[in-house]
Amino acid sequence: MAQDTKSPFLPFSDIAGRAAYFEAAYLKQLEVNTAPEQRIDALERQVALNSKTSSRPPSSDGLKKPPAVKRTQSLRGKSDRKTGGQPGHKGKTLRQTATPDHVINHYPEICNACGAALLASMAEKIVVRQVVDLPAPPPPEVTEHRVYQCRCGQCDAVTRGAFPEGISAPVQYGPRIAGIASYLQTYHCIPQDRLSLMLSDLFGLSAVPATLARLIERTADRLQPFARAVCEGLSGPQVAVKHLDETGFRVAGKTQWLHVICSPLLSHFRISSRRGDLLTGVCGLVMHDHWAPYFKMEGVWSCPAYVPVSQLIYAAFRSKAKGFLPPSDEWRRRGL
Repeated sequence: MAQDTKSPFLPFSDIAGRAAYFEAAYLKQLEVNTAPEQRIDALERQVALNSKTSSRPPSSDGLKKPPAVKRTQSLRGKSDRKTGGQPGHKGKTLRQTATPDHVINHYPEICNACGAALLASMAEKIVVRQVVDLPAPPPPEVTEHRVYQCRCGQCDAVTRGAFPEGISAPVQYGPRIAGIASYLQTYHCIPQDRLSLMLSDLFGLSAVPATLARLIERTADRLQPFARAVCEGLSGPQVAVKHLDETGFRVAGKTQWLHVICSPLLSHFRISSRRGDLLTGVCGLVMHDHWAPYFKMEGVWSCPAYVPVSQLIYAAFRSKAKGFLPPSDEWRRRGL
């Protein structure tokens, strides 16, 4: 090609100009391609949406409903054992009782062969089947307390009797109803509206949610001595290893903290407005989630929950020693 001939596509004669031209063309093409790519990504996300990944109702999935995905997966591998109860396992099944509450006899009235009448004295063999059921819920039981005032025959003074402790209103629910309401609402997490409906359907009680709240609060007051005994037992030396944790949640629109101290047999929960409101007077080995204030507790061996068992062995070994010594080289060499 002659030197004076101009290229129709690349009007730049020097190398730097050509490089700049190609770079500008490349950047311009990237901008052109960005819009279609963003549009494709948006359409793909829209097509992939379903009731699991968006606020759409399950009915919108139609026949293309995705298969259910297990949220958790067991780490246990396959076993050679058969499914079901294993040898030596003490199973529980419904068994007949020797003392039934009601017995209903069923005799045949006529003979199936000749049609003759049959009597109860002709019975030779008996087959027993039992049905276990609940009796009809009884109506509420009302106990009336009457307090009298008497006039003395000698001094003419008037003395009035006293109601039993806890009887403070003209009409009120008793401790058994309060206990059932507290058990169903706090342990089984039944909302108070549904609990009110349940007590009405089963027992004919017209306890509104506000009344149930007072009953549950009254039950909580009665259980305070028991709660203190559980807390003291878990904090003391009776329990060698105890677990402490805390979590935040909302109560009446405000952040509160639920503190727990527990062992394999007992658990004590308490609510505080401060996360750092830890128990005092705790002794023994404390397992926790490595939150810094737990390491500052006095009189305890502090151990994060994810520490290997080998370090627990070392903690037990150190607790028997007279002094608090750091791990020796021999412990480090063994990985303890």
